[in-house]
This record gives sequence, C-alpha cells and structure tokens, in this order.
Amino acid sequence: MFPHYRIYRQALLDIYGAEFPSLQDAPEIRIGLSHLPRWLGARNAVAAGLITYNIEKYVRKKLHPTLGQSLGFHPEFVKAQSCATVEDLADLILQSSCTPPFTPVMRRHGRPVLDGGMVAMCRSARWMRRRDWFS
Repeated sequence: MFPHYRIYRQALLDIYGAEFPSLQDAPEIRIGLSHLPRWLGARNAVAAGLITYNIEKYVRKKLHPTLGQSLGFHPEFVKAQSCATVEDLADLILQSSCTPPFTPVMRRHGRPVLDGGMVAMCRSARWMRRRDWFS
C-alpha cells in the first residue's frame, strides 16, 4: 500500500484541527462522494469505476461523467458542517478523494465509496438541487 492515506490524513488533521470549531460558522460546504453499485462489490466496482472514468475522460472526452451512473454508481453530497469532529471531517475528505491503490477503499456508513468526481463533477445549481443526492 502506498503511504498517501496516512500522510494525507495527518495533514488534514494538522491543517483543520485548530480551525475546526469555526467550520460551523462558515458558508455551507458540500463534499461529493461516489457510492458503488451493490451488485459489483468493492474490488470490481473500483476497477469498473476507474475504467469508465478513463473512457469518459480520454476516449469520449466528456467533462461530466455519465457512464458510471449507468452502471449504478451514484453521487452523494455531504455537508462538511455535519461532521462532529475534525476526525470525521478528515474521513469525509478522504472518502471524497478515495482512489485505490493510492488510498484504501473508504467506507461511509459501512458502504464503500470512491472519489466523488467519478460520477458527479460540479455542474449547475439546478443539477445540485437534486435532493436524493444529499445527506
């Protein structure tokens, strides 16, 4: 395993630790995650997600991915302010940037997640209002 996870987590704790209490007074920040299709399992979903992401980026040259959602990946946007501790915030940020093999497959509420950009790049206010994607 690469050392990225340990280094990144410690950096997040160091950077946000002292400032974490002020997060509640900050403008709302939403962090995107990609939930994996249940039928694929974590290992196969990681491979499928990376393949579809690269097909869209390099073959189809799409800015906003769509293939992942057709396989069953779905986005979730989580308020940073919902984190109770700086450790929870670090976990959320790591979940939103999960890219095996550089980081382990991360889990949110027991379910594996990957980098949020795999299925939902930031688009428009209309698109962001989809309530079924928010927690």
